[in-house]
Amino acid sequence: MPAPLQLGCNQCGPLRLLGQDSEGVGKVGAPPKPKGVDVFIWILLSVIYLMCLITLGMTTLRKGHTVLFWIGIVFPLLWIIGAVSAPTSQVSADMARSGLQ
Repeated sequence: MPAPLQLGCNQCGPLRLLGQDSEGVGKVGAPPKPKGVDVFIWILLSVIYLMCLITLGMTTLRKGHTVLFWIGIVFPLLWIIGAVSAPTSQVSADMARSGLQ
């Protein structure tokens, strides 16, 4: 019976699937991934996202760009666009009437 076909080069040895040792079974003694760093990054990104929601999102709403606000929940770049763009004509008229310019 012929020998089984093995892929790989002479220097590296046969190719293995990721997470397998030389016998083809999963690694048992692999070091665990540090979970504290992951939690910290998730909390940090969540705080930044909420800050953007409050500051840029409210500015977008205040300038009358309601559609940009709601779509900006999925694509936060739209909050930046809505916050730096000029107010809508209705909001501009309301601001002029109330003397908030």
